[in-house]
Amino acid sequence: MKRTKLALLAAETGPGITLVVGCKDGRACLGRVLRNSWNTDPDSVGVDLTRSIGFAEQQSGLTVSSVWLFGARAQEMAPRVEALLKLPAKVSPVPYSPFYWAEQAARLPAEEDGNFISIESQQAPSRRRFRNLTVFLLCLLVWRRWQP
Repeated sequence: MKRTKLALLAAETGPGITLVVGCKDGRACLGRVLRNSWNTDPDSVGVDLTRSIGFAEQQSGLTVSSVWLFGARAQEMAPRVEALLKLPAKVSPVPYSPFYWAEQAARLPAEEDGNFISIESQQAPSRRRFRNLTVFLLCLLVWRRWQP
C-alpha cells in the first residue's frame, strides 16, 4: 500500500503567513495563520513551521515530505526554510501578485459563501420561533373559543 505524504504550503497573506498542511488529493490536515511574516520575524516563522509540521504529523500519522512557499519573498526564503526544516522547499509555480487572493476570491461562485453550515441548519432557529408562535396563537384561539 502506497503511503500518503503531506505537503505544507506557506503563503504570505496580508501582514502574516497562512499555513496549510494537506494531502495530494486536496484534503487539509491543518490550517493556521501566523501573525509574523518573513519581513517582520523570519526566525519566529521558522519555529512555527517546525511546530506545525510536528503537530500535523502527530495528528495524522503521515509525514510532511515537501514545503511550498508563496509570496513576495518566497524565492529568497526557500533556501533558508529548506536548511531549517531539512525538507525540499519549492517556490509556488503560480506567479506572485499582491492582489492574488482578492482575484481568486472574486472568481468564486456567488453561491459558495464559504459557510459550511447547511441552509437547513441556518434557518432552524427561525423555524423554531415561527413554530412556537404558531402553537401559542393556536392555544390562545382554543382558549378563547372555550371561554364562556
